[in-house]
Amino acid sequence: MEIPLVYRLAHATGTVELELTSSRFVVRTKGNGLADRLRTIDVPVSAVRLFAVTPAFGAQTRVAYGSYDAELLLRYDDAGSTRTKRLFVRAEDHALRALLEQLAALRPDASLLGVPPAEAYARIGVLSPRRAVWIVIAVAVLVPLAGIAISIALEECR
Repeated sequence: MEIPLVYRLAHATGTVELELTSSRFVVRTKGNGLADRLRTIDVPVSAVRLFAVTPAFGAQTRVAYGSYDAELLLRYDDAGSTRTKRLFVRAEDHALRALLEQLAALRPDASLLGVPPAEAYARIGVLSPRRAVWIVIAVAVLVPLAGIAISIALEECR
């Protein structure tokens, strides 16, 4: 496999570029908004702690009009702290698959490519998209209901 390996994806909400060399893993992302700027993660391959590809949740892919179908979950060390990053990708893209296979060869202990999505979310330490949607819905429903209940209680106290 020739190194460096590069994967690029432009989708409805931004662009993703991954580059893998024998010693570095570079992630470049940029949203499509006016205030969005290029964000770069450039770490040694040895700093990659865990990585996995999980299917994108239906609500996520509707925004992108089918331009991506999965998330790359990444846990890495940066400047003395552990960070996580989620990136939208096309799981079946040959360039992505080659890059991930090479990363797994360089860091077999970090690869979660063969584990079920629920286990990958738990081990990397991020919420599943489905659970996050349910939390948002619960908050959107419960906060107004709590406000109404408080208003009624205050009215009864008068």
